[in-house]
Amino acid sequence: MAMPIPSPIYREIPYPEEALALFRREGAAPRFPWRPPSPPSPVRLVEHAPPSAGPVFFLGDVHGDLLALLGVLAAIRSLAPGGGRIVFLGDVVDRGTDSLACLQRISSCLSDPLFPVTFLLGDHEEALSWEREGGRLRSSVSHANFAEESMGLPGVRKWGPALVEWLQGQPRALFLPQGLFAAHGGVPQQDLLPLLNSPQSLELPQVQQDFLWNRLTDARRKRPGRFGRGTEFGRENLREFCQAAGGFLEERPRLLLCGHQHPFPGWQWIVADEAEGMAALCLATTFQRVPVPGESPWGVPCFARYLPPAPGERATGKDLAVFGMRPPGGGAEGPAEAGRACP
Repeated sequence: MAMPIPSPIYREIPYPEEALALFRREGAAPRFPWRPPSPPSPVRLVEHAPPSAGPVFFLGDVHGDLLALLGVLAAIRSLAPGGGRIVFLGDVVDRGTDSLACLQRISSCLSDPLFPVTFLLGDHEEALSWEREGGRLRSSVSHANFAEESMGLPGVRKWGPALVEWLQGQPRALFLPQGLFAAHGGVPQQDLLPLLNSPQSLELPQVQQDFLWNRLTDARRKRPGRFGRGTEFGRENLREFCQAAGGFLEERPRLLLCGHQHPFPGWQWIVADEAEGMAALCLATTFQRVPVPGESPWGVPCFARYLPPAPGERATGKDLAVFGMRPPGGGAEGPAEAGRACP
């Protein structure tokens, strides 16, 4: 039987000064690193990561907030000078005003051997398409300001199609050792469980839709609503998926890392089955928060760190930590330097 997973340790850390200096310089020289692959690489809908000797970091929704992204990346390097895996949980674009700069920064991280990167597709990235006739980016979701703003950016007709192709080639779900797994939205709902009988079944279109669009709630159970792309899942839904996937994966999934929900202040911890150690951690890595009347528009960017157990030891979850980043030069009213990143 798996060991119970205790609630993650939470620590607040200051915003790195070197990241603030970099934020002020960012954007002076536009970079468009995406090139159409030749021949096109196969799309990896589900990725299975090998064991990692170093820490694994998870970033939630960034949503065009370059200030938060640069700060978290600098903090990760400080916490793990020897390197570690970085997993982006999707929705890097839209809402904020620096979506392109955030994508460029993540692209520049892909060549760093010390910090291998997995970029999981979010619904805001999946919704992007290239309109050849009009020569512009289109989006099928709301709050899609990146597609509109890109119309005035230099060279968009060259890098726009390559960006869409690169994004659509990124995985939708990631399964790691010790029962960790990650997706932007959540897990396949109960009506899809009978379809799950092999690793390949995780790549079915309707299963992929739930990985991207399903939304975590602290409810016992949610029935699947198939009237649109999104639905909700509760604690029992998470437990039932983990049990079903454990029948054909080498390790039973136990701990889900996800985004999509925009929790406040920046993370939410939900236990699905204490005895089996099944739980979910939802993250938001942005100073912005979904507007709530009468409340502050500023949140706390949060990211998670998982330290794999030493060889021969069992994973207990005691090495799972969440870090919240205090705003640079700002108080409760929000980050003083974030005017460009947070509308």
